Amino acid sequence: MLSFRPTHANPLHSASVACLLASLNLVAASGSYAQVADVVKPAPDGDFPSISISGFRGIHPQRYWLVVDRDPRGLLCRDGQGRAHIALKYGSVIETDLSTASASPLTFQQGKSYVRVHVQPMHFLLDARLRQRGTPTTCSVRANTSFIAPVNADSIGLHCKGSALGNARPPFGGFMRNPEKREPANGITP
Repeated sequence: MLSFRPTHANPLHSASVACLLASLNLVAASGSYAQVADVVKPAPDGDFPSISISGFRGIHPQRYWLVVDRDPRGLLCRDGQGRAHIALKYGSVIETDLSTASASPLTFQQGKSYVRVHVQPMHFLLDARLRQRGTPTTCSVRANTSFIAPVNADSIGLHCKGSALGNARPPFGGFMRNPEKREPANGITP
């Protein structure tokens, strides 16, 4: 029988989550979405039937997710055989695994959607792997609004100066001309 061993908490975790949530509120409250990428929309049952976003940048996948499952045991992340070997912390920002071009990161099992994500050890609440404990891994989580919420990639780093998220670099080549000075590539100040 496997036993779970809690990992140490990241001291910047709470500040990063608060900063991310503040960023999302600022984007939503602004009422202007012309310069901001959209996020995927769930079906009425809360499942995400697709992770493709159609926007001004063309069609691209939803890249970041916020763990919103408040279960004190964490959000279960399953390996390729369906075994839960990682439990993720509430408030973690995880990234869709786009490393395999031939396979979609979104899968369906017994009518439920799952998204394959790449997770870092700082997001682990519990790690039951024997040989690779404490190392980054790829696993699948339920793609449902009860467990995860899509995060706007443009929101990460814009309003979080000095936090762990504020140091994040955009995945698509950069929307900022000078990230250290927070200068946008288009010259418009946020």
